[in-house]
Amino acid sequence: MINIKHAHDPLVQRVALLLMCACLANVASIARGEDAVAVDAQIQKFTNDELRALVAPIALYPDALLAQILPASAYPVDIAAAYHYVQSANDPANPPNGVNWDSSVIAMLHYPTVLKKMNDDLPWTERLGVAATYQMADVSETIQQVRAEAEAAGNLVTNDKQIVAQDQNEITIVPADPEIIYVPSYDPDVIFVHHDSWQPYISFGIGFGAGLWLTNQFDWRYHRIGIYNNWYNGGWRRRPGSNYWRAPNRPIPSWYTRGALRSAGPASNYGYRSGTNVRGGQTARISPPVRSNVRPAQPARPVAPARPAVTQRLPSTPLTHAEGMGNYGQQVQRAASRGAASRSSVQPARPAPAPRREPQARPAQNQNMMRPSSGQQTRSESSRGAASRSASVKRR
Repeated sequence: MINIKHAHDPLVQRVALLLMCACLANVASIARGEDAVAVDAQIQKFTNDELRALVAPIALYPDALLAQILPASAYPVDIAAAYHYVQSANDPANPPNGVNWDSSVIAMLHYPTVLKKMNDDLPWTERLGVAATYQMADVSETIQQVRAEAEAAGNLVTNDKQIVAQDQNEITIVPADPEIIYVPSYDPDVIFVHHDSWQPYISFGIGFGAGLWLTNQFDWRYHRIGIYNNWYNGGWRRRPGSNYWRAPNRPIPSWYTRGALRSAGPASNYGYRSGTNVRGGQTARISPPVRSNVRPAQPARPVAPARPAVTQRLPSTPLTHAEGMGNYGQQVQRAASRGAASRSSVQPARPAPAPRREPQARPAQNQNMMRPSSGQQTRSESSRGAASRSASVKRR
């Protein structure tokens, strides 16, 4: 090895310094590679469907804004604090003194609608930040896939707000006016859907200014974000040279590790509403060209035929509908078993006894039980008998 202190030739000294810097860079690269391998062995990466659900709501944003959203999503706690600060601050574009927010979070102060979107769904923001931290290449490719499908459907077009172009087979979105940037508003469920109307399913609100806080650049080819300005000492300062964003060194979330149970994400199946009626017109999903290095989204599984209804279930019969539901499923199963046992133990109700008939009162002894007409006839016959007897007595 060359000893720089004893080398008098300036050229030799420069060559030696370059060799030493190359060796140090190589050692650092090897160390980072070993760390990446160790991390890959611990994490359970997002699937392609999960990544589509994460990036679809922002995939059609301009590149410069997207290059700020992804780094800022790695700081969900700072995002929440920044949003609450904007609600009552007199000068919301500048952060309060003494905060230690990342420059990407401070840049989001200039775009309150985007900041509100990230604050209103912090679980989504956290998942997006984790994906950007450990799967930036996958995130970049998935964004390009979503853009390709939206463009093929006729929803991602150049207009007076934005310019959609191709750069080395990558779709870029830049503001039509370099001084004003517009945040698109769209439903991620329908941007992949071809429509008969000339109006795309994307709208734009008010425009926001562009400044030194919006100089990050998305390098689509190498899946990285270049950072050129930082917030430092109360203002935006240009960083020397070209620097690329590195995610914060934080513990891996427990739900992102191997073997951990993870929810499937939002209920919406982005881009799969074929044959539905959207905005009053018949729509149908088209098949855009699929990027070769991105696994296409899997089609929805066929719906299993409905099982026949069960009219009665004994307490000892297992309740299969509650399987796989965790504690809640066990609770439902226990409650259903108790209900079935209670119903089986109930005896049928006995019929009510017939009402007892009260005995009728006997008539009085002197009561004439004959009808009125019969009584009169009897009296007349009795009178005739008495008259006949008295006549016979007189003849004697």
